[in-house]
Amino acid sequence: RLEKADPLSPYAQKATMAVVTIVALIDGDSTSKQLSPKINSIKDVESALSRIAADCKVDDCLRGAEILWTPEERDETLTMKDIFADYPSLRSV
Repeated sequence: RLEKADPLSPYAQKATMAVVTIVALIDGDSTSKQLSPKINSIKDVESALSRIAADCKVDDCLRGAEILWTPEERDETLTMKDIFADYPSLRSV
């Protein structure tokens, strides 16, 4: 559940959390099983993205990609309570 911030409110520029999802279709990809349980820090995220980028360079095997983020709108906020409710299996890094 996302709440729209009132632009006239003193909290209009309130900090928010963000959830970013990267979806990639890679022919012959073997990284998803290797990486998923090992992402526990920002350094792990950087390493995983590097491995995925390397897989994408092999024989033009990247078929499609999409980056999704929540909240989408500038005036929406996402709290930790929202994240726990909407993404119960998400781990914080």
